[in-house]
Amino acid sequence: MEQHIRYHTQRIFQQLVTMLIQPVIFDTKGKGRKSPGGYTWTPGEHTSLSSTQSESPVSVNSEVYMPKTLHVEDNAEIRSIVNYFLRKQYDINFAEDGNSALDLVRQENYDVIIMDINLGEGIDGIETARQIRQMDTYKEVPIIAVTANLSSQTRDHCLQAGMDAFLPKPFRKDDLINTINFVLERRSTAI
Repeated sequence: MEQHIRYHTQRIFQQLVTMLIQPVIFDTKGKGRKSPGGYTWTPGEHTSLSSTQSESPVSVNSEVYMPKTLHVEDNAEIRSIVNYFLRKQYDINFAEDGNSALDLVRQENYDVIIMDINLGEGIDGIETARQIRQMDTYKEVPIIAVTANLSSQTRDHCLQAGMDAFLPKPFRKDDLINTINFVLERRSTAI
C-alpha cells in the first residue's frame, strides 16, 4: 500500500512540475489558460489534458507555408539560437529592441511575434506589444511573451498588453515551436 501511495505521489509531482515549466497560453475571453503541452487552466475547474501539439509548418494546397515571424530580442546569442531553431519552418526576421520592432511591423505583415520582455535600453517588450496591439493590422496577430521573470505580476502585465502566450526562459526548441504552432492554429480557427 505504501508503495502504491508513493507511486501516485510521484506521478502527481511529475505532473505539477510539467505544468509549471510548460508555456502558458492566455485565453483572453475568460475561458481559462491552455498550454501547448496540453494542460488547460480554467478558474474553478480541475486541470485536464488534451492533444494540442503540432510540430510542422502549416501546409496550404500542398505547398509548405512558412509563417512570417518576428523575434524581438536584445541578446544576440539568443537570436542566433532561435534562428537555428526556426529557420527551416518559419520565415523569421529579428529586431534588437522595441523601436526596431515597431519599425518592422509597420513595414511587414507578420503572422506571429515572439517578444522578449526585458529589451535593455528603450521601451520594454510589454510596451512594444501594447503599441503593436494598437495597430489595426496587428489586433489579432499572436504575440508570445518570452522572459526569465516567471512572476504572476509579469504574466498579468503581458496579458494586459495583449499578449497571447507566455514562454519562460530558458526554453527548449520543442516548447518554442509548439507554442508558435498552437497560437497560429488557435488564430486560424478563430477566423
